[in-house]
Amino acid sequence: MGIKLTKSEIEQYEKAFDDLYFHSVSDALSHYYGIFENISLPIKNPDFADCTKEEFFKYLSLRRHYHLLCLGYHISLEQNNPKLLLNSFYTYNYLNSMHQLESGTDHSIFLKDVILCYAGNNIDLVDSYFPIGSELSSNGHRFNVTGTNLILAIRDPDLRNEAMRQVKSYLDKKNPQFDTSIILTLYGILIQDNELITENINLVIKNHKKSSWLHSFNNDIGKFLPFIAYGLYAIAYKFLDRNIFDQIILNNNRILWEEFINLNKINNFEEGEKLIEFDGNLKFINH
Repeated sequence: MGIKLTKSEIEQYEKAFDDLYFHSVSDALSHYYGIFENISLPIKNPDFADCTKEEFFKYLSLRRHYHLLCLGYHISLEQNNPKLLLNSFYTYNYLNSMHQLESGTDHSIFLKDVILCYAGNNIDLVDSYFPIGSELSSNGHRFNVTGTNLILAIRDPDLRNEAMRQVKSYLDKKNPQFDTSIILTLYGILIQDNELITENINLVIKNHKKSSWLHSFNNDIGKFLPFIAYGLYAIAYKFLDRNIFDQIILNNNRILWEEFINLNKINNFEEGEKLIEFDGNLKFINH
């Protein structure tokens, strides 16, 4: 295994694996097909009464995608193959986007989704969530709004001054350390400060398991997959001058998979590939 867990963590990890909806890629395929085949029209829930089977499937399958990511992570660790983790991120992001991009909400709600897209190097999806030319976000939790606007400003220098003002306003309030570390990592990328990035991205990794909002109602394998840090590191690679990026130091941490980091750097953070291929009635969810 490419990560180092304590005895109690191994027990927690093994229980989380047992709790997955499926335990192999073939099981996952059968599970997804079963969801679709069991949908009967019209949907009895009045909120979905006008949905097609395809539309309702996108809603019903949403939670399964995270389990597929966790399964892909497990397989990649088992086979010591970090490319499979990249492919798992890639596949999760596309499946997750089917429902998310149709929700019509303010784009700040997609902050975590966008960071995960960077973890899988799904840049086309980032552009779908946060189109170039997007206005700054103004609705939602201050963490989501501030983080979203930092990413928008990193991509569009015209938004820099207002995003920096919002960071100051955010830091003037009491916030969880994990959230603040994400904001300061993004801020460090915006101002090209490798020391600020190093300090805070390591805090993101250190506090990953403790974040309640990140793991609530999700499978616990995610506690051992520091996907926010992987996404932030990919953002840094994409937007920092290379000499500044090379000065970012990731400390040794038991849940940080060094081989995954190295794979991305060697391959210039290239996009992943499909972990799973659907056919028949589910061809419409292939990407």
